[in-house]
Amino acid sequence: MAIDAARTALRLGAKEVHMACLESREEMPAFPWLIKEAEEEGIQIHNRLAPQRFLPAKGEKRVARVEFRRVNTLSLGKDGKLSWTLMEGPASGYTMEAGQVVIAVGQMPNFEYLQRSAVKVEKGGKIQYDPETLTTSAPGIFVAGDIVKPRGTVVEAIQARHEAARHIQQYLTGAKAAPGPKKAAFTVEEEKIPSILTRRHQWEIPKLPLANRRRSFEEVEMGFTAYGAIEEGKRCLNCRMCGNCMFERGQICFEQSRRVL
Repeated sequence: MAIDAARTALRLGAKEVHMACLESREEMPAFPWLIKEAEEEGIQIHNRLAPQRFLPAKGEKRVARVEFRRVNTLSLGKDGKLSWTLMEGPASGYTMEAGQVVIAVGQMPNFEYLQRSAVKVEKGGKIQYDPETLTTSAPGIFVAGDIVKPRGTVVEAIQARHEAARHIQQYLTGAKAAPGPKKAAFTVEEEKIPSILTRRHQWEIPKLPLANRRRSFEEVEMGFTAYGAIEEGKRCLNCRMCGNCMFERGQICFEQSRRVL
């Protein structure tokens, strides 16, 4: 969300955009490619800083600078909430000049409407539920997605929805819930993978030129050309040097363009 806000500010005409966050670069809840794109567009990212005060210019009401303290430790609790400690001493402070400040924070559900219901909310703002069946303390009420797992992804929310749907069907019909998909669990030792098995890297989707996307709200990713789409389609999307095709698992591998029987 913070990166989106920073990129939006740049597109609205800001000459210079700085983004400060509590996390280190490795801890930032953003895809590496998204961070890279933001930096390519000129956004300067400052890690491990916690804002303390917004200070105005002398004799004015508008903000002129922001005072920060450096973050010492950062941890994520089971409820999805961040907790942190700050550094002490003279070197712990940091001040940044600013003409305008945009605060971008994560969203949390508002449980006020549940206060008079049978759905119990734990201290700290989390719905009490059974993680196996996704049922709440109120019969017939199920939960899934961000409301019980903050800081999740869209894909995880969709998966949780499917899980909840299976249990809702069981609740309504009395039939046993259909089992969910299981992940294959196997490993292949690297030294056993034949040298002829070479990984074919993913094609990069063409993007708008950097100068264009800095001042435009047009879609950044332009999509594949017909040739690029065909070549990407030929690549085995599951290929992680797993060696499935070489170890009699009957998987089609487009790297070798044949089925290993």
